[in-house]
Amino acid sequence: MATPVGPGRHAARLRSRLSTLSRADLEAQVTELLAQQSAISEVLRTIANSPNDLQPVFDTIVANATRLCRSEGAILRMVDEEGLLLVSLKQPPELAASYSPPLRVDHNSPIGRLPAHKSTVHIPNLGEHELFRAGDPTMLSLFKGGLRTVIIVPMVDEDEMIGIISLGRQRIEPFTEEEIDLITDFAAEAAIALGIIRRERDLREVQMELARANRIATMGQLSSSIAHEVIQPIAAARTNARAALRF
Repeated sequence: MATPVGPGRHAARLRSRLSTLSRADLEAQVTELLAQQSAISEVLRTIANSPNDLQPVFDTIVANATRLCRSEGAILRMVDEEGLLLVSLKQPPELAASYSPPLRVDHNSPIGRLPAHKSTVHIPNLGEHELFRAGDPTMLSLFKGGLRTVIIVPMVDEDEMIGIISLGRQRIEPFTEEEIDLITDFAAEAAIALGIIRRERDLREVQMELARANRIATMGQLSSSIAHEVIQPIAAARTNARAALRF
């Protein structure tokens, strides 16, 4: 069974545990927070260096998510009109030649509906999940790819799910509560960063359309002005010609 996990707030949990943590535990928690901040900082640097190309950003998100949770495989899918589109994939070299996940997962498929509640879903043992037993193609492909423990993390921006990050291990080793918090918070911050990019692109498109409309309006005004300047002397010449003929 998949275990739904509410949105993680790693910093809040840290504050509630400070009174009970030992020095070693505190140092471990600080290390995790620093790793998370380093990961999102790398994503932001990639965005700054590739403002017009999202692929390096997608790859950086996958690489850092894999590192944060000590997973062997990771998939990033972004929401589009037809489903969940595969935009970045990280997998062990020994599987790269044999395992190719589907390019798009339909919204109405079981795996497409799985993260619809916008909460992290943890599958400790993929082989015991009901979708795997029912023969769901996506779950079977994950299992065929060598994954045994899976976590699916939604990326939500302004209450809209824009994508999901799927992480997997080739062994049955459930993700710890701290790891789930780390990847959930990281996914939330990465979603906000991608949302900013999306809104900036939309704004640029609107500005380009406005500029185009202004150019067309200016050309129309210029054409009218030229036509007026041309028609006036022609009309005067025609009037004078008619007067000359009558004379």
